[in-house]
Amino acid sequence: MNKRSLVFIALLLIGSIKVLSQQKSMISLSIGASQPIGSFAQKDSSSVLYLLNFNQMHTNAGFAKTGVNIALDYRYAINIKWGLLLKIKGQQNTCNSSALTNFYTQSSNDSWANQKNVTIGKWLSGSVLAGGYYTLFSTGVKHKIDVQAKAMGGILKSSVPSSWVAFLNTSTYQAGVNSSPKRDMNIGFCYLIGADLFYHFNKSIDFIGSIDYSGAFLKESYFQIIPTGSSIPSYTSKPYIVKFNPSTLNINVGIGIEF
Repeated sequence: MNKRSLVFIALLLIGSIKVLSQQKSMISLSIGASQPIGSFAQKDSSSVLYLLNFNQMHTNAGFAKTGVNIALDYRYAINIKWGLLLKIKGQQNTCNSSALTNFYTQSSNDSWANQKNVTIGKWLSGSVLAGGYYTLFSTGVKHKIDVQAKAMGGILKSSVPSSWVAFLNTSTYQAGVNSSPKRDMNIGFCYLIGADLFYHFNKSIDFIGSIDYSGAFLKESYFQIIPTGSSIPSYTSKPYIVKFNPSTLNINVGIGIEF
């Protein structure tokens, strides 16, 4: 074996060791605020009775308020620019009970009660997404700051909040309650687009800030109770499929570990 062959093998081994020693994976945990956008935040009187499960049509308004999300991410760097991304995310959003009470008071037919109050739970959702990222640029001393764009798609499971409606006639002291349990919607497709900012604190630890837009396409099958129109009061049920498209703007901070 001549000197040239030895030098070539040595350089190949050095290059292989360098590649293997590079940290290509990262696990990160982040938490932040989820601001409802569009129909998810909309307050529409014709959606009140659907949310309260009183067999009325739904117009896609969610009455949702700012909530919180938590996300666990795994990143794998294919090369210096491109990488793969896996995300597991949970989110909850409270509902605007006062707006629901006002709209329900205007739209319901329970005229015997002069006071009505709505108590409602939270929108809950969990999602699993996969996709990729692209490093837009690196800057700072020793490239301590990275900015990455990301796009992902996956599945989401959500539930319609449980609710209570209390009725009271202050003159006759008649009272009543209608309740609706939490209802699970069908699993639907979800997507996410956004950007992440990384500050490489040291060789293994990164501080992360992110902003992204997420949306979903959900459906729920239910039966609407309708009168038959006969002289004797009677009712029948008619199947409906409700489409719901919640979307949020999410701003998170977190920490990542490279390995």
